[in-house]
Amino acid sequence: MNEGLLAAANAQIERVRKGTLTLRLHKPDGSPLAYTAVKLRQTRSHFLFGTCIDAMYIRDQSPDGQQYRAFITKYFNAGVCENAMKWPSVEPVAGYVTFEDADAIMQFADANGLAMRGHCLFWESAERVQPWVQALSNDDLVAAMERHIGDIVPRYQSRMVGWDVDNEMLDNAFYADRLGGGVRVQMFANARANDPRTPLFTNEYGVVGDDAKTLRYRNLIQQLGDAGAQVGGIGIQAHEAARFAGRSLPVIVDITRPETGIYRDAPPIPGEAFFRRLDTLATFGVPLYFTEVTFDTRDDAGRADALEMFMTLAFSRPEIRLINLWGFWEKAHWRGRDAALVDRDWNLLPAGERLQELLMQRWRTNVQAVTDADGSIVFRGFYGTYNALTDDTLTLPRQATITFTPDVPEITATLSL
Repeated sequence: MNEGLLAAANAQIERVRKGTLTLRLHKPDGSPLAYTAVKLRQTRSHFLFGTCIDAMYIRDQSPDGQQYRAFITKYFNAGVCENAMKWPSVEPVAGYVTFEDADAIMQFADANGLAMRGHCLFWESAERVQPWVQALSNDDLVAAMERHIGDIVPRYQSRMVGWDVDNEMLDNAFYADRLGGGVRVQMFANARANDPRTPLFTNEYGVVGDDAKTLRYRNLIQQLGDAGAQVGGIGIQAHEAARFAGRSLPVIVDITRPETGIYRDAPPIPGEAFFRRLDTLATFGVPLYFTEVTFDTRDDAGRADALEMFMTLAFSRPEIRLINLWGFWEKAHWRGRDAALVDRDWNLLPAGERLQELLMQRWRTNVQAVTDADGSIVFRGFYGTYNALTDDTLTLPRQATITFTPDVPEITATLSL
């Protein structure tokens, strides 16, 4: 790995992902709780680290299902349905609409405080469009699309941090070919009419490794905006993230056809090029989400190095608001063992160990301190939720919760204990 690049990114993380918090502790009578040992433990990150979620394992009551759910709640605070909200899953045959799988995932997410993305209202790949939709006349297709948006968007209104409106528009065009390019703007308009608040996203693959595609993506977003689409966020897939290991690794040749299983050594993606591509998209001033991240290589050590480099570089950029892995467990990962962080028996692979170190240690703040004469401590920590615990010898209530966000990077919190 490029140690200099990592060091620079980590220094940037210190600047953009942390703030200064002054904690003042008072007794119930208002006097300061002076010279008292205090522990602060960060329990949740403000930044969104997520994964796609398979409905089958949300319902599964076997040990595998229990481990699957426990892994998600331990490491992640965000998620997205892997397939359950896609139109073919919601309406596999005409007129049969089911939200059973999507609702199960949303119930799990609500119970565990996961910020959820909606993925996706439409997918331009003809291979991903159910046969009954392909067989519709143009007028009936328009009506079915409007009905689908009306079925799903209001159902999850105010529960999503974003909706992918029309997935992978650059190299696919089922709806645009059938109905003209204006249908994409109409998709955004219909989604907005059914939910006035949730940000509406584009979502595209192959961008982080290709300047030309990044520019095409920027032009597409500009065209959508110029035509009236309210693009509130930009989704960036990164299924080629194994190329961030800093050395050539055997990776899938064509990420659009990973089922071929053909691996070849691919050169690393330079950090400078990665940042340049993000700069190209950041000009719109809307949040950037890494929506689908896969570290697909047969080199276990390389997968771990790539995970650390990619996540560190992405986390260092203030316009990035979410990093969402496209799976973690060997038995439920679309690329299986070659992209897994955890093997089929729930042993952490090197990439899983690296994820644990980043999310549970390096990017968490834990503080042990003694209050001063005014009952205060001052520290710099990652934005998120903290539990404050006072000395065991006190008979006062011992625990309080503090939420610290980048909206106010320097705050004072007063707790009466």
